[in-house]
Amino acid sequence: MHIYSPQHTNGRQIHAYKGCSDNVHYGIAVSKEFLEAAERHKNHSHERKLMNEHNNRAGREVLISSLRRQCKCHGISGSCETQTCWDAVPSFREVGNIIKEKFDGATEVKVIRENRHARIERKNQMLKRHTPTDLVYLNESPDFCEPMETQGILGTHGRSCNNSLLAIDGCDLVRILLVLKRK
Repeated sequence: MHIYSPQHTNGRQIHAYKGCSDNVHYGIAVSKEFLEAAERHKNHSHERKLMNEHNNRAGREVLISSLRRQCKCHGISGSCETQTCWDAVPSFREVGNIIKEKFDGATEVKVIRENRHARIERKNQMLKRHTPTDLVYLNESPDFCEPMETQGILGTHGRSCNNSLLAIDGCDLVRILLVLKRK
């Protein structure tokens, strides 16, 4: 455990510890390396790779910006004479909710090539410009209500489901598709 030099705030001594709590920056470095390596080996178009890299960066930024400072007081009878503080990751559900909000507000983009560089730019100039922490997409999601046999989408429109199965024609899957379509 490493202790940074104590800071003094309002007459109290505060120690910032590093090593015992979540090592977020190490985790982010490992995830970045892992996702970038996976992206290099996928057979995606250059446009999809740019989009995935942007969205991966945005996810890491969400995690960094959602860190919470937690502190614990030490002293006689809880006098908080000395305080120990650390950065902690919020619950998985909290981070998931933030990313879900970003998913709902994602911006459709296109790839612009200039010289030997490529960048993503919003497709509709009338909509808000995306930021480094916003999620982006290249194509509209298919309409899961209508069947698209070439893509393996059975559709939900007029479809009956089998309540006793957990398979592709099970009611739970059809309900999930209907809920996703409404959002």
